[in-house]
Amino acid sequence: MTAPNSMRDHAVALATKGFRVFKVAINSKRPVVKWLEAASNDPGVVHKMWTSPVSNESLDNNIGIATGNGLVVLDVDVKN
Repeated sequence: MTAPNSMRDHAVALATKGFRVFKVAINSKRPVVKWLEAASNDPGVVHKMWTSPVSNESLDNNIGIATGNGLVVLDVDVKN
């Protein structure tokens, strides 16, 4: 098995592991979809989310992971 190369590969790999993922703007933390509705752990759905409908190439959108269902995130920022 080869390591994921594109953001699409990474998103599909996360979905395969059961994470509910959604598209985030490139170089941002801002979701580009209504993430509660769009988040999916179906590899086929996720593959389609990160595929350009025009060129069929992988999109470079960042990956968001929906929390809930036992997944909790602790964000710690250290300043000074």
